[in-house]
Amino acid sequence: MAAEGGDAESDPNVDKTHLYAQIATGGLILATVTGIFLWLEFASSDLTAELRALLALVHVTQADDGRALEPGHALVTMAGQLRRWDGLVVRGEGSAEAARLEAENRFAELDQRLPALQDAATHANHTLDRAAEQLVNVQRDLIAAERELAGDADAERQALRALDQAEAARERLAARLEELDRSEAEHGEVIASAHNAPRTLADPTAHAEVLALRAAAKALGQERLEGCDLWVTLEPCAMCAGAIAHARIERLYYGAADPKGGAVAHGARVFDHPQCHHRPEVYSGMGEEEGAKMLRGFFNERRG
Repeated sequence: MAAEGGDAESDPNVDKTHLYAQIATGGLILATVTGIFLWLEFASSDLTAELRALLALVHVTQADDGRALEPGHALVTMAGQLRRWDGLVVRGEGSAEAARLEAENRFAELDQRLPALQDAATHANHTLDRAAEQLVNVQRDLIAAERELAGDADAERQALRALDQAEAARERLAARLEELDRSEAEHGEVIASAHNAPRTLADPTAHAEVLALRAAAKALGQERLEGCDLWVTLEPCAMCAGAIAHARIERLYYGAADPKGGAVAHGARVFDHPQCHHRPEVYSGMGEEEGAKMLRGFFNERRG
């Protein structure tokens, strides 16, 4: 305790900073212990006689009132100042000075470490910026790759769809060719043929289909042409479609469609009417491009 530190204070080998800190701390401890002692004085009788005698030599006051001290006695203020009976005075500034020196040393140490810490922080920020930039680039590349992948997938779907359509068209064409082969095998003989001649014959009904039907009926000697096939270049009109139904043609083949004047797949759609008493099997599109080209040339020549 500080009150017992008199001999150490006079010893030149004792660290004064440590002594001041011990004295100042002792003063606070003495002040606190004295308060506890006064409470324990009335609350407990367990204190030893040595402790009672030691504490009885210490006077704790708010400030040094200059009172005379008997040999062995010491006075400690609440501010940490010590005055002994032999005149030794130790002020509380010693602990504050030690704390200040410790703080200065700590600040000096931090000042030495600060540049390295600042450099590390700057490097970390640069690294973070580079990482963020790389992340943006990776995200951009990822989006581009996903778009490219989506485009490839769409192209693949379109190619597969086109392949399916081509396969379906091939199957339809094969079926038609098979039908044509069968028809040729069964009816290889051409019974009659004709061409459009309304102007030549001055007959508005002299379409190629009507003339061919008339010639075939005359050749066979009957009005019904059951089991016969009719081949025409252009989709038949309503008049010709009605004649085909009346003649009981079994199969009708035509090349080019006629959206303006045709009456099979366009316009009146004669064979789809409930009043149509006979509907032949209809096949279209055979040589469509060649037929359309030939017809355009024919009509251009007629108009010229």
